[in-house]
Amino acid sequence: MTTNAGSNAALAQAQRLLQTGDYPGAMTALRAAVAREPLNFMALFMLGTLESHFARYDEAERHLSQALALDPRSPEVLASYGNVLLELKRPDRKSTRLNSSHVSEFRMPSSA
Repeated sequence: MTTNAGSNAALAQAQRLLQTGDYPGAMTALRAAVAREPLNFMALFMLGTLESHFARYDEAERHLSQALALDPRSPEVLASYGNVLLELKRPDRKSTRLNSSHVSEFRMPSSA
């Protein structure tokens, strides 16, 4: 996985927007990062997690699934993905990747 300057700038912008509480702006920046670099793990993970937070579960499932394909052992993605599947009432989907120890509430780290 390589990263490009445009997606890195969009990720940095998304981080700043998240810190100021501008979630719609952060979502726009993350979508731009994914558009520039569709295999950017962090952009996919952050976008999917933010979409989940705003109950955009179908979109979150797609982006978290893509992140999971890039890093199938990421506990953060597994937890977020499991939560989304539960919200979508599809807990059996991808059941070979998930188990109850992976399903928990994930929060973005704060910048305290």
